Amino acid sequence: MNLSEKIIKYIKYLIYILVIAVPLVYFPTIMMPFQLSKTVVFQILTEIIFALWLSLAILNKEYRPKFTPITLALIFFMVVIFLSAIFGSDWRISLWSDESRSLGAIALAHFFALFIIASSLKEKIDWRKLWFLSFGTAVIVSLIGISQKFFAFPRGSNEWLYIIYSGIPERVGSTFSNPAFMAGYLLFNFFIGAWLLVKSEKLKVKSLIGLGAILIFAAIFLSQTLGVMVGLFAGVLFLLIYFVVKKPNLDYGFNLRKLSIILLISTVLLAGLFSATKNFSFWQKVPGFKRIVNFSFQDDSIRGRLITWRLSWNVFKEKPIFGWGVENFRIPFNKYYDPQLLTKNIDGSYWDKPHNIVLEYLTTTGILGLLAYLGIFIAVFYSIFKNLSGFGKPIFAAALISYFIQNLFVFDTIGTYLMFFSILAFINNEGDLSIQRQSIMLANNYLKPIAIILLVLFLVPIYYNYQIFKGANYEYWGVNYFLNQLNESSLISFSRALATPTPYIDDIRKNFANTVKQAYQQGISYPDLNDLQNKLVGHLKLVINRHPQEFLNYIILSEFENFFYQYNANYLEESEELALKALELSPKRQQILYVLGKVRLLKGDIPGAYKVFEKAVNASPDSADPHFYFGLMAYGLGDVKKGSAEIIEAERLGRIPQKVEELIALGNFVGDLENNYKKAIEYYNFALKIIKGGVVSKTIVRENVLLKLAIAYYFDHNYDKSRQTFLELKKTINLKLLPIYPDLEPVLQELGIEK
Repeated sequence: MNLSEKIIKYIKYLIYILVIAVPLVYFPTIMMPFQLSKTVVFQILTEIIFALWLSLAILNKEYRPKFTPITLALIFFMVVIFLSAIFGSDWRISLWSDESRSLGAIALAHFFALFIIASSLKEKIDWRKLWFLSFGTAVIVSLIGISQKFFAFPRGSNEWLYIIYSGIPERVGSTFSNPAFMAGYLLFNFFIGAWLLVKSEKLKVKSLIGLGAILIFAAIFLSQTLGVMVGLFAGVLFLLIYFVVKKPNLDYGFNLRKLSIILLISTVLLAGLFSATKNFSFWQKVPGFKRIVNFSFQDDSIRGRLITWRLSWNVFKEKPIFGWGVENFRIPFNKYYDPQLLTKNIDGSYWDKPHNIVLEYLTTTGILGLLAYLGIFIAVFYSIFKNLSGFGKPIFAAALISYFIQNLFVFDTIGTYLMFFSILAFINNEGDLSIQRQSIMLANNYLKPIAIILLVLFLVPIYYNYQIFKGANYEYWGVNYFLNQLNESSLISFSRALATPTPYIDDIRKNFANTVKQAYQQGISYPDLNDLQNKLVGHLKLVINRHPQEFLNYIILSEFENFFYQYNANYLEESEELALKALELSPKRQQILYVLGKVRLLKGDIPGAYKVFEKAVNASPDSADPHFYFGLMAYGLGDVKKGSAEIIEAERLGRIPQKVEELIALGNFVGDLENNYKKAIEYYNFALKIIKGGVVSKTIVRENVLLKLAIAYYFDHNYDKSRQTFLELKKTINLKLLPIYPDLEPVLQELGIEK
C-alpha cells in the first residue's frame, strides 16, 4: 500500500468515526454540553480530514472536486452565506452564531468541506458501510431516547449517566437533549434504513434493520416533534404513491405495488378513524398523537410561530437582497417584536429563528439566499432521478421531501446538517463512478511532505476549536463552583475562561456577570466585589460595542448596574440610558419596560415607574407576565390592593411564580402586608421544593427560606410546624448569630427551642 492509499484509508476511517461520534458525543463539564461539544468534535475531525485530502488533491487531479449540479449549487449557496455575513447586521454572530447554537457560517463551511471530500473520493468510500454505521448510531440514539421514558438516574458521581437519563421527560431528546434536534437527525436515518433493507440479502440482517427502523420510528414519536412527524408522514406517503404508480417489478417475495395500495388505504382509514375519535382518551396515551390531539392555534408555541411568520415579511422587505446576515434573525425580530408574543413568561418571547426554513433564508440571507437554498434541492432532485437507480431513487427522494417539510416547522441542527450533506455527497457520487484513476506513484515522493505541512498548518484551526472547548469548560466550572459556594474557585475559572481565545467570549462575559449578580442577589459575595463588578461593567460595555444592534446586551448591563448602583453613583443614570437605547432597538418589548420601571423606582420616580409598568400591561392586556411584574412592583411600593389584583390577574392568565426569588418576594408581601400567612407558607414551601430539585440544596437561600417559613408557621399559629422548621434550620446555622435573634428569642423560648 503506497502513501496515497494510506492517506485515503485514514480519511475514510476518520469519516466513519465522524459519522458515529458526532451524534453520540457530549461533554458534561462544558457549557452547552450537547450542542457545543458536537460542533467542536465535528469541526476538529473535519479539519484533520480536509488537511489529508488537500495533500492528495494538490498533486492528484483525480481527487479534486468535479463541478456537478450539486457542487455548483452548494458553491453558490456558500458564497451567498458569506456575503450575507459580510453585509449583514453582526458578522461575528453570522460566522460563529452564539454558544447555544454554535452553527454559523464557519460550521456550514465545514459541512461543505465534508461534502467536497466525500464527493472527491468517490468509490473509495464504502457508502453501504457508512450508512450501516450511521443507521447503527441512530439506533443507539433511539434506544437512549426510549430509555428516557422509563428510567431516571439520580444525580450522583456519574455525571455522564445523569446528563442522558435526566428524568422521565414528556418529550425525549437522547444525546441531543432537544427532542426536535434528535428527531430531525433520526428522520434521515429512517429512510437510510429502508435503503439498507432493500440492499441487504440475508434474512437475519433484514430483520435487524427492520427492528432498528421500528426503534427509530418509536423514538421520533416519543420526541413528539410535530414538524418531524409531518415530514415523516409525507415521505412515507410519497413512497407508497410512487410504488403504486411506478409498479416496481423487482422480486422481493411479495407484490410491492399491492402492499403499497393496502398500506395507502390503511393510512387513509387510520387518518379518518383518528379524526373521528381524536377526543377519545385513548389517543392521549399514544406517543406523538397526544400533541396532535392537543394541537391548537391558541397554543403559545403555535401562536408564536404564526406571529413570527407574519413579522418575517416586514423583516425581509427591509433587507431583501442579502438579508440581515445568517444567524442574525433575532435582531430584526426584536425590531418588529409584537407584544402578543409575551404570554406566561419572558422566555417564550425570544425567537432567534422563525422556525421555517424558507422564511429563515429569506430574512437572513435575502432573496439570493433563498434561491441558493432552493437551488440545492433542484440540483439534488435532478441528480437523484438522473444518477440513482432502483429503490435508491424513491427512497432518497422521500428522505429529502421529509427533510424539507420538517424544516417548514423547525430548523437545521448539527444532526440534520450532518445527514443532509452526507446524502448530497452520496447522490453526487452515484452518478460519477466511471472516472479512470491515473497512476499516482510519481506524486508519492511529494505527498508525504505536503501532507505533513498541511497537517501542521491545520493545527491552527484545530487548536482554535480546542480553545472553544477549553473556554466552555472553564465557564462551566465558573458556574459550578458558584453553585457549590466556592466563589474564589468560581472567580479563577471565569477569569481563565475570559483569557481563552474563543469566538464565544461574549457569552462568557455575560454569563460571568449574571453569576456574580445572582450571587449578590442571594447575599453571597465574590472576593473584592467592588473591583470585580467594575471590571464586569467594562466587559459588558465591550459586548455592546461588539454587538450594538442586540437589545438584550443593553438590558443585561442595565440590570447589572441596577443591582450594583450602590457601588457607583453614575450607575442609575447609565442604566436608564441603556434601557432607553434598548427601547429604540425593540420599541414594543415589555421586558425593557420592566427594567426601565425598576430604574425609576431606584431613582425614587414612583409615578414614572407606574406609568412604565402600565405601558407594559397595556401593550398586551392578555399577556400574563406584565401583570405579574406590575403586581410585584405595586406590592413593593406598599400598594397592596393593586399588587394583589395584578398577581391574581397574572395567575388567571397562567403566570405563576417560577423562580425562587419570585416566591420569596411574594411570600414576604402577602405575609407582611396582608397577614395572609397561609399563602406565604405556600410560596415558601414551593421555593424549597425548587431549591431541593436544583443542583445544590444546602445554600444560604435555603436557610433564608426556612427561616421565613418557620416565622410564617408561628404567626399562622401552627406551632408544631414552626418548631420543626426551626429545629431543621438549627442543624445548619447558629440561630444566635442571626441579626434578628433579639426579636426571635422570645418566639424560640415559647416554642421550647431556646431556654
